[in-house]
Amino acid sequence: RVRFADADSAVQPSASQADQAAAWVVESSSSKSIGLEPQQALTPPSPWYEAWRTSMFTSLRWSEHEALDQPLAALLVVLSKEPDPVLLLEQLLHSSHMPPLCTQGVLDPVPARTAVLLHDLSDPESPSPDELASKLEKVKARFTPHLALAVQIGRGSAGVVEPQVQDIFQAFSARSAPPPPPAPKEESQEVLPGAQLAKEDLQVLAQAGTEIIVKSAVPWLEKQLQQLEAQISQSRKGFRNQLKYLWRKPREGSQAERAVEKGPSRDASSEDAGAVYPLHSVEGQMRLAGDIAFHLRDYEAALGYYRSVVSDYKQDKSWKH
Repeated sequence: RVRFADADSAVQPSASQADQAAAWVVESSSSKSIGLEPQQALTPPSPWYEAWRTSMFTSLRWSEHEALDQPLAALLVVLSKEPDPVLLLEQLLHSSHMPPLCTQGVLDPVPARTAVLLHDLSDPESPSPDELASKLEKVKARFTPHLALAVQIGRGSAGVVEPQVQDIFQAFSARSAPPPPPAPKEESQEVLPGAQLAKEDLQVLAQAGTEIIVKSAVPWLEKQLQQLEAQISQSRKGFRNQLKYLWRKPREGSQAERAVEKGPSRDASSEDAGAVYPLHSVEGQMRLAGDIAFHLRDYEAALGYYRSVVSDYKQDKSWKH
């Protein structure tokens, strides 16, 4: 399963925020249990349990002590009607647009890149097919060997949402937190999510997603695992490295971990998250290699990396790792 995430929201909530979100989803799901027998409402999987389980696992994402949320590919999306899409794509290439754990050195800030020209057929300002092809060639020439795609959508009718589109947006329409205060009333008509998408658009998006995974994300994973294995072998294997490892001293805890020890709130560690094992350290590389192997379903290799690095974590008293 592949999950797409917005870089701006790719951050772990604090403990208080996670508790509030979990409490709200449990309370809001209680209406689903109305009309059920008491024993049936408490029998797993009851509605409140499924909502609480989803909220809890969502709050555990983007943890600084693991690399399971390592971005595999970064989608750089620009509208085809922009006069200079290459310039905008180059601005999006900067690592500051990546999730916070990438900019802090915990995760790799340079995953595979995919440039996407989003062409809206329902927009009268969208370029002609010849202009779109010309812009795509310029993007391909600039971003080679990275993948570059032109995705054309907007074949549906305004105000009509296909049943397949409703099923896709239903998961995102469910709130995991209290709704925001109502916005001031405006005369503009409310736009339904996916109103311009047709069944053919979903097929185009599915094909684009397949290309991104097969041609960009998976090759990057395999290449990254080979590079990490070479770096780890250079640091750990060999007689000299084994002698150096025997004299390894415990790594001092970061300001983040000391802040966590002083108080239960995770807000105190937000400024210096993951400073104990940055990606350039061998411990960080071994954890990333193990999680990448886990994603590739090479569970034996992943277990080998975990067993090799767990003694270092114990020596450093980094229990959450």
